[in-house]
Amino acid sequence: MALALLGWIAVVLAVVVGLGAIGYSKLLRYAILVTPATVLLFGIAAGELARRLADPGLAPRERGRVRGLLGLAVAGLVLEVAQGVFTPLDPGVDLIRPVLWPNSWFF
Repeated sequence: MALALLGWIAVVLAVVVGLGAIGYSKLLRYAILVTPATVLLFGIAAGELARRLADPGLAPRERGRVRGLLGLAVAGLVLEVAQGVFTPLDPGVDLIRPVLWPNSWFF
């Protein structure tokens, strides 16, 4: 199931990026269509990591790796929620900008 969700994300983003690259910048907002897949993928990953962490036979080194991955997953969740709160509160900020935009964060 996770591979199907990754395929969903990849196909939608490839189409959105491809259309954006040829000048259809208004279609970039349709990247939101990957949200259900990312939520389900997070749930699958977090559930599997929690299941592994509860396994009493897990080696200490492996337990550290699982805790690190779970920490990264939770950090991603926190960043996603923070973005969802920040965007409506400050609508003047363009979150999607071309890389070569003047005064871009990239340069």
